[in-house]
Amino acid sequence: MRTRIISCALFLVMTVPASVVAQTGGAEGGTAAPAEGSAPAEGETAAGVPPFAELVERPGVEAATGPAAPPVSLAVQPSTAASAGGEDEGMPVPSAPPGGAMPPADLQAASGAVGEMADDGAGEDDQSWIARLDAVSEDSPLLQLRTGPLVIAPVGMVQFLGVPWQQDGARLANGGWVDEPGLRFRRVRIGFVGWAPYDVSFESISEFDEQGFQLLDLTMTWAPFEALALTAGGGKTPFSGSELTPAMFQTFLDRPWGVDGETADGERVGIAPGRMLGVWLSGKWSVLKWQAGVYNGNHDYFLGNDNEGVLVGARLECLPLGDMPEGQLTVEGGDPRVRIGASYYWNDDAPGDTHGVEGDVKFRVAGLTIEGEFLWNTFVLDADPTRPPGEPGDVRKMAYYAQVGYLVLDPWLDVSARFDSFEIDDGVDDYNDRWSVGGVATLFFLRNRVKLQLEYAHHQEWADPQIPNDSVALQLQGRF
Repeated sequence: MRTRIISCALFLVMTVPASVVAQTGGAEGGTAAPAEGSAPAEGETAAGVPPFAELVERPGVEAATGPAAPPVSLAVQPSTAASAGGEDEGMPVPSAPPGGAMPPADLQAASGAVGEMADDGAGEDDQSWIARLDAVSEDSPLLQLRTGPLVIAPVGMVQFLGVPWQQDGARLANGGWVDEPGLRFRRVRIGFVGWAPYDVSFESISEFDEQGFQLLDLTMTWAPFEALALTAGGGKTPFSGSELTPAMFQTFLDRPWGVDGETADGERVGIAPGRMLGVWLSGKWSVLKWQAGVYNGNHDYFLGNDNEGVLVGARLECLPLGDMPEGQLTVEGGDPRVRIGASYYWNDDAPGDTHGVEGDVKFRVAGLTIEGEFLWNTFVLDADPTRPPGEPGDVRKMAYYAQVGYLVLDPWLDVSARFDSFEIDDGVDDYNDRWSVGGVATLFFLRNRVKLQLEYAHHQEWADPQIPNDSVALQLQGRF
């Protein structure tokens, strides 16, 4: 049954955009074709349709004064959109707060009749469209569905994982990718981001997995100013720079174990709090980006606050050389970029309090990327007269990683290496206390819309005897 559900979802993802194109080719409000005998304007196709909308910082959305007159139309997204999707999906925070970024194209310019490209000469137009992907950022959704002042951009991601080899101890419970080698869908995600009048935007991302269907991110944002936006809903808490990077832009197949590692039964051992329901403020001012909010403190969107307290978290980023793209491809012109981040959270849980701190840095220049992060938290158990004397009540966790990558062949091939370490000071040495080293090679297609990754991972437990849980994995990812 789950296989049929996933197959139907993929079929709809592939067929619905094509149907919209066919139905909106002559839609009212589309770009008119040039007069007979006249040459197409610069940047237009032979049909007079711009393959990509002109760039503006904010959309030309005005307050709706009546029913939306134009029919739904399809447009191609321009180059400077905020990232969509993610666990990963959700948008990065605060580099692009969930649902908090405005679409990067004037909505009037973005309503060209793209369906005309399916007519005679479509082969030539397809080649031009692919060539002009260079003008579109890696994290920009390519499609827009527009009706009046409302714009919705469908987004999706599929990761197809193969594990040709792993050692006997490489199980999920020991931090491995899978329990058994073979082929499987690793992540199948689908959703949308949208923009409406009055500076309102929204996002919804869901995932299909072996357990069925689950909601990852669902947010609504009001952003009257660049420096101040209000968001409510479910999404990632503002803590780890690695976790806030969407899964589709991860250099490795997994984040470091100390960031968001989980055991086979779903118990979270990583330090980052993860996704929660809450309300938060975010914004950008000069070279600073920030986010601060209040959350339930648990990971169930439908349970409510069951821990007698709340989680309060905040993150601050400094980008002195300009915005840092989430993808792995070279910044235009090879210009250097630096991102320095710091985060803190306090979770007032029923059994006790958890305090966490984090610091991260990421540097990019030409094809070189260097990044690292340090995470630490401590759980302090509330006074309990029933606890036996000498039994440890406090638990501390510490994790860090360092990573370096280089675009050997820009924009086609990247090779990266990473070292990470994680320790739990709970009086027990087990598989959670370990360090790992790994390497990955990534082939990019269609400007990082499709990528193929080959990764080798070696894990070394601090305790003896060692668990033989090294593995090799191959992953194919596609997204829109």
